[in-house]
Amino acid sequence: MRLRPVTVRWLMVVASATVLLAGCSDDSSTATTTTTAPTTTAPPTSSTTPPGDDGPLPVAWVRQVGGPGEETVTGVAGRDDVVLGIGTTTGVVPDPPRPGTRSATFVDVVAAADGVPKSTTRSDQARTTDGRAIASGTVGTTQPTPDSQGGGGGQVSRVSMACGSTPSSERPDPAVVAPAGGSDGWCAPVGEDGTLGPAQLIGSDADDTVAGVTVHSDLGDSAGAGTPDPSAFAVGRTSGLFPGAKDPTGGYLGEGDALVLRLDPTGSVRWARQFGTVATDEADAVTTSDDGDVIVGGSTDGRTDGDLVGTLGARDAWMARIDPSGNLRWLTQFGSPGADRVRAVGRGGDPLRGTELFVGGGSTGGSIGSTTSLGGLDAMTAAFDASGRLVWSGQFGSPLDDEVTGVVVDGSTVYVSGTTDGEIVGAERISLTPTDEPDPGEGPTTAPSTTAPPTTAPPTGGGRDSFLAAIDAASGEVRWVAQFGTAGEEQTTAMTRTESGLLVVSGSTTGQLGATPPGGGTDGFMIAFRLPATGGGAASIV
Repeated sequence: MRLRPVTVRWLMVVASATVLLAGCSDDSSTATTTTTAPTTTAPPTSSTTPPGDDGPLPVAWVRQVGGPGEETVTGVAGRDDVVLGIGTTTGVVPDPPRPGTRSATFVDVVAAADGVPKSTTRSDQARTTDGRAIASGTVGTTQPTPDSQGGGGGQVSRVSMACGSTPSSERPDPAVVAPAGGSDGWCAPVGEDGTLGPAQLIGSDADDTVAGVTVHSDLGDSAGAGTPDPSAFAVGRTSGLFPGAKDPTGGYLGEGDALVLRLDPTGSVRWARQFGTVATDEADAVTTSDDGDVIVGGSTDGRTDGDLVGTLGARDAWMARIDPSGNLRWLTQFGSPGADRVRAVGRGGDPLRGTELFVGGGSTGGSIGSTTSLGGLDAMTAAFDASGRLVWSGQFGSPLDDEVTGVVVDGSTVYVSGTTDGEIVGAERISLTPTDEPDPGEGPTTAPSTTAPPTTAPPTGGGRDSFLAAIDAASGEVRWVAQFGTAGEEQTTAMTRTESGLLVVSGSTTGQLGATPPGGGTDGFMIAFRLPATGGGAASIV
């Protein structure tokens, strides 16, 4: 029996914000930052659910990967006809990690059509201990290039990038590999079989982390203007002064700052922007707009408008838009009296029609606007237009802690995935039994060869679960929430949309989600859900 949709609560408070960016590296001179002050707009009074999206999505396949050690899939990306999952392992088969290391990064490559594994590659590079994020994009030209002789268009290629973090003790030679001090981030290109290219170290004289990465897809009609420049962007946090920063003491830098990086195809830094408040700040999620601007989400313990009195609450969330050269267009700080943060961002809509939408997802520890908290942390989403104005926001969850860690905008629907410690109010607990793709006019049928353990009832004594929810992109109304998991512990880390029309959610489990027996300890997982044919809009996630 279907449960009634979750009631969404509206955020009606938003603070305008101005932040000073400290720039670095190879992209030219200092630029003056101009910020558009966002304003609050009232949500629409009604919305219409399109046919085919009136309930939880059918499961296409379940992939569980692990050995006798501890594994988790921390990031996921679609590339052509495969899905790439990146994670951390202490013993992915067939071999143990490199001697002397506690963990290693691995990349799992599976077929997008059915989840069948193609390769699982572990990196033994000393600086790739902790894989955090992965992304892929298409770049090239649609018009014939001079050397293509008019046959079949220009040169089109895939750029895939992986990023993570590594403790300073993992450096083979700090005297040679600069910079030195604390933990560092790293980024590296990803080959066809999931093999990481040479990792590029990213760091300051203190602790640094890289939490997210995106690749901007650019298929241009260059007509003699040259091949589009591959653009990858990474985000994270730095506790020091990032190399090449121009006059960082002129801003509101403090105990830790947000970090935005533009990368070349090798993973090396082209430019960096370090910014924040006098308190602790971090950037956790990144995507791009159609025109190549960088959309970033994170959290702050200070005031981005320079007011030293304090935050709107215990910790605030923020969303920002930065142009391809690193200049800030706008930054919006928002939140409740409790602790709030953005953990994932997505974009949708059509900029030519003025419907461009940027959606942040994360958690809130308070009551957004005039709403009432369900208890603990609630799953939170907030949507902004192209100018940084709040369009809608809401929260849902259980009496315990809930958090959004993946956002995909697909046509008129925003899909969010995450983790819950309890039973989400109004959610429908679903089985992870894969179904065959239905023929036109026929309903889905159970796939007999890949039956997953049923999870239609809440398991006795179970821990954390995963969830997937659908939200109306125009109004923010929650259409449905699906909750799933085992009697063990699930942790949801990321989500992507494939070119073939699948949502793929990643994470870790201590139980058995699919037909593959657990490897032992904690295993990584990827679960693919089949999108309805009525979606089809521009989509982007982190």
